[in-house]
Amino acid sequence: MKRKIITSLLLLVLTFTLSAANQVVSSKKALAFDAASESYKVVRQESYPSQLGNVVPAVMPDRTSAALGDVNYPVTVGDVYTLTYTVSGATIELPLLVTHSGTITVPSVGTISTVGRTYMELKDAVEKSVTSYYPYSNPVLTLTKTGVFSVYVSGEVQAARYADSWGLTRLSDLISLATDMASTRSVTVRNGSGEKTYDLYKGVREGDESQNPILRNGDSVVFNRRECLVTVGGAVNRPGSYQLLSGEGVSALLNSYADGFSSNADLTSIVLRRYEDGAYRETVITADSDIKLNDSDIIYVNSLRTDLGSVSVEGALLNREGTTQISGNASASYYFRFAEGDTVRDLVEGMSEYFISASDLAGVYLIRGGENIALSFSDILYGNDEAGTMPLKSGDRFIIPFNQLVVNVIGAVNKSGVYGYVPGKTASYYITLAGGMSTDSKGQDDFTVRDKYGNKLKNSDPVPSEAVIEVERDNFVRNLQPAVAVIGIVSSVLAIVSATLAIVAPTIY
Repeated sequence: MKRKIITSLLLLVLTFTLSAANQVVSSKKALAFDAASESYKVVRQESYPSQLGNVVPAVMPDRTSAALGDVNYPVTVGDVYTLTYTVSGATIELPLLVTHSGTITVPSVGTISTVGRTYMELKDAVEKSVTSYYPYSNPVLTLTKTGVFSVYVSGEVQAARYADSWGLTRLSDLISLATDMASTRSVTVRNGSGEKTYDLYKGVREGDESQNPILRNGDSVVFNRRECLVTVGGAVNRPGSYQLLSGEGVSALLNSYADGFSSNADLTSIVLRRYEDGAYRETVITADSDIKLNDSDIIYVNSLRTDLGSVSVEGALLNREGTTQISGNASASYYFRFAEGDTVRDLVEGMSEYFISASDLAGVYLIRGGENIALSFSDILYGNDEAGTMPLKSGDRFIIPFNQLVVNVIGAVNKSGVYGYVPGKTASYYITLAGGMSTDSKGQDDFTVRDKYGNKLKNSDPVPSEAVIEVERDNFVRNLQPAVAVIGIVSSVLAIVSATLAIVAPTIY
């Protein structure tokens, strides 16, 4: 039985030891180094939509409202307009349809061409024509329904098909139909006037609208096959997969497409990974290498190696696993990993989500090399303390005390003790809780209030938490009490002696 008890106690101690392990939090720089240290083997070629920034096709729940709000909306086959005007006091309202011939017919007025016109241009032309036939008729042309047409899509697509389009459909709205073998740099649009090839990368990623045209009725789209897709990852500012133009190489990829190097890039460790002869081969290259890049190549820029340090942060922190109880409050301990150049402010910002209401952020202590350094995390957090610029050192230990919500009342009161803190209350409130001043108190205003740092406060000020209120005693009353006690004892003795003599005297005489 005794052995079982001992075994159970050992298991309990072991369980507590394991659960009390410090948790780890990392600074932003440390996390960046962790991410950069991942092997280039995890770099994957992006899908076709991802290469263009995952463009979401325009979805207009109310296309008519969208068209009315766009001054450049092109008149489209199938559009329905309503013409309203007044003749001889009667209001006439006519629906007008844009035909495949590219015209709109106004009864009693004539046929008006819509080819190449925007809604606003057609509106102006129709209203002027009606006015010329019916002066003072106040004609108004309004778009009431947008037309829909089909565009034939072929080439490097999942399957050749007709795609529904309308007056504001752009070429980029069709990218979801393309496969990963499609070119982002060469997409051809054909119509009765001929054909033109567009660079969707420039149109979408660089915002050149001339390379991302609005499609028209009668257009067909061909996604041509890609030529050279290269994926770049690691310590660059914009990792991803990019399709290079003829003549572009490593320098263009790293400096233009990938937007240059991260601050921690190791320019002596750039790896080219290429599939050749049935296997992947790796070659170390330079940033200005003139090596010709092939389709599906992967380039990875390694990060400079750095040793990460760590400090401990303990005390009044968010209670998760590995905690103990102190005065009813949960205490916790964390390791904070940091990179070279990280400061106390980086630690405060990184640990901010772990602070709790009981954290005394103004009374933090840094233990460094046997020295205690007082810090105010609250001032550092709001940028008001230059101590936040202090670099972190491995082995630093930050202690965050608990901010106890109590007030201690001592001295000449009837019930000295610890009482719950109430914001805004003055000393008289807590003295009343302590049963009021005792008979040996010096006076109603004879007390001192000190904060938890020992600073003396005004008696009329609100009392902060953890303050000590001491009511002074009257020294005369305090010194008189022993004398009064002695006199009382002497009087009692004399009274006893007198009573004894009164009884014994008649017997003697």
